[in-house]
Amino acid sequence: MDVTVPFEQRAMLEEIRRFGENEIGPVADEFDRAEEYPAAIMDEAAEIGLLGSRFPVEYGGAGDVDDFDAQRFYRDKDHPAL
Repeated sequence: MDVTVPFEQRAMLEEIRRFGENEIGPVADEFDRAEEYPAAIMDEAAEIGLLGSRFPVEYGGAGDVDDFDAQRFYRDKDHPAL
């Protein structure tokens, strides 16, 4: 069984890491303390395709992420908070 992560998935994982480290990490505590929803950050995440990955394209999602890949993105062992 080949468990090698395809290039496209590695690229998506890297984009998720980059976004988390650069956009979410620096302000996460501030939003938590203020109990505010980070609307601008979520809008940016949506614009670059990080939201709705499991929804069909006709509903605004990527439509090409199966359950296995979604779990890989959501449970990245090197970045458990992302």
